[in-house]
Amino acid sequence: MKKETEIKWGSSPTVYEKVREELPEIFKQIINPIKSERAKDVLLLSSIISLGSIFYNVSGIYDNKRTYCNLFLFIIAPPASDKSIMTYAATIIEKVHKYILNKSIEEIKTFYSVSKIDCNPLAEIPQKKVFIIPGNISASKLIHQLNTNNGVGIFIEEEADTIANSFRQDWGNYSDNLRKVFHNGRLGG
Repeated sequence: MKKETEIKWGSSPTVYEKVREELPEIFKQIINPIKSERAKDVLLLSSIISLGSIFYNVSGIYDNKRTYCNLFLFIIAPPASDKSIMTYAATIIEKVHKYILNKSIEEIKTFYSVSKIDCNPLAEIPQKKVFIIPGNISASKLIHQLNTNNGVGIFIEEEADTIANSFRQDWGNYSDNLRKVFHNGRLGG
């Protein structure tokens, strides 16, 4: 007898071919080489989330409050069911991640080379910025990283266990912060 998740996963609907035909060209190029319909769906959805994450400055007013498009995707499926293809969505934004990281490393190097000359004890040390944040981060480091990043970042994890295992640790349970982020709430307070 098949497990309930296997039955639901295998018999759940896929994105209609008509919808795929109407996708913007960038998404067609991303999913067309993929053979499995299910894998195409996983890659399409995770790519939308990844690309959407770089538009962090897009906002609107909802209920008299500025709201940003914080998109979430959590795929639940049995092992060996094409979930791992979502890692390709990370490659789409890898250049953004590397650009932000390299720029922040240069700022840190500049700070240390200039501060040797200036010897200003009150100067604020630049912090390392990243765009793709690891899912096994501690709650306090997540808040620190988002503050350093001016509130911007994305998790891309192919295994739910990575995040779930963090939640089981005293230092790693940031599930409340994810809910706050979704509702454009304030972190760390």
